[in-house]
Amino acid sequence: MMPIAEIIAEALHAKRTGPGRWMARCPAHDDRTPSLSITERNGSVLVHCFAGCRQSEVIEALRARGLWPERKTEWLPREQYRQERKRRDSYREAERWKNALLLVLEHARRDAWHEFLDCDAAGKKDERAEALTRLFELASEHRRIRNLNGAELLMAYAESLERDPKGVAAVLNYALDDDQNARDVTAAIVAMLALAQQAQSERRVA
Repeated sequence: MMPIAEIIAEALHAKRTGPGRWMARCPAHDDRTPSLSITERNGSVLVHCFAGCRQSEVIEALRARGLWPERKTEWLPREQYRQERKRRDSYREAERWKNALLLVLEHARRDAWHEFLDCDAAGKKDERAEALTRLFELASEHRRIRNLNGAELLMAYAESLERDPKGVAAVLNYALDDDQNARDVTAAIVAMLALAQQAQSERRVA
């Protein structure tokens, strides 16, 4: 069985820096340059973010991706156990909402970019300026959402749920529909390739 540290390193596309040591982009913040140290030592995994993220934030981000063992809650008193389960479920839901919202913003940026190109080609200066402003606004919002982690993410998700529960549901459903569309397209491509290979084999036999 692959060691946990190696599983984490592989999932984060980390670079090996020595025996049992890797550097990766920290999942707890918007990391452009690898700042997360991953170390395997005597069967234990040590993680440290040199950019300043607390270890608990890094572990929570890894746990949300299924890369860190869940907390052992069997020994906790019933009320604490319920609170821990609720906190864990809330963080997972917040991560789903964050990823779905990022997808919506990415698609909106794509549409705004096409609008900008169309206005530029048509010589519509005012509309072009508006599209450019919209692009900058979407990029700023995308960066803000992407940087949400830990307590800030939970707070933003809770506020969105309280302010606009239908909007949160719409964002999550949008991501589900997009994921289903992606699976349908993949299945169609696989089927098409299979038919092409079959036709090629039949031609060779003939």
